[in-house]
Amino acid sequence: MINPACMVGTQPDDANAGSGNEAQAWSTPALSVPTTAQEFLETLLPAPNTAIFVSYDLEGPAGLTGELDIRLAPGGYAREDWSMHVPVSERDSETVGFVHIRTPEHELWQGDTVGGQHASMLRALAERYLALAPEHRRDVIATIERWHASLREARQLHPGDQRTILGTSCLWTRIAAQSSCTWEEAGILLHYEGNAFTIRATRIELDSTFDADTFALPRASSKRAYHDNDRTRHDGALDAILQQLGRGDVTPLVSLTRSEHVTAPSGPDASTLVRSLAGQPVPVHD
Repeated sequence: MINPACMVGTQPDDANAGSGNEAQAWSTPALSVPTTAQEFLETLLPAPNTAIFVSYDLEGPAGLTGELDIRLAPGGYAREDWSMHVPVSERDSETVGFVHIRTPEHELWQGDTVGGQHASMLRALAERYLALAPEHRRDVIATIERWHASLREARQLHPGDQRTILGTSCLWTRIAAQSSCTWEEAGILLHYEGNAFTIRATRIELDSTFDADTFALPRASSKRAYHDNDRTRHDGALDAILQQLGRGDVTPLVSLTRSEHVTAPSGPDASTLVRSLAGQPVPVHD
């Protein structure tokens, strides 16, 4: 099942990328080895534009309507702002809003009565990368660049059913009663339609202008989820990932480049609706 509420990070995996003879066909431009954490993150998690803004309309059952705005930047930064209007009578409706923010340090779901937060290890991985010897950094980056080159080549050789939405090409897929169109380079859906509801992109802006605090956590949730005393426990695992990449093993990239999602805790009826729309279990990607 496609999880329409997790609109960012939905690009399909190429099960054959980096295996067999295909690796011999990979080609990359002259290797540029990042020297800062942000450069490393932008190499690991690139985007087709420095600042992408996409606006959507939402239609659901029983007269539900809504809007969604997505902001996306290279290096693992994404923000989704949802606003859904739920009819409660012939004249009145209740508005349910929540935000999903992803950065190299955190991932957050937050609404009026529902929320969840957990740490991301991407920033810590970038810091461990900077601690490597220059020749080891180069080996890691060569593997990452080959991985992305293999995905680009796979999309060219097997483009699938390409459609155009708002001047942007996307891969159209249909599974049972659900259909979607994914902007693969950006890793976001431009269209989703299922039995319950429909999400349609209505505007795409490239080179958009974001506020300085676009990807900042709301003040109430700004405490660190990744504390300094966690570093010893996690650094060994991060070093192991870098060692794998340095050997040319792309296995860690499958999970590193795939979005993770926060499970929201229990709440009242409005929150149950939000979790249902997010493809999460009720009552308490794809």
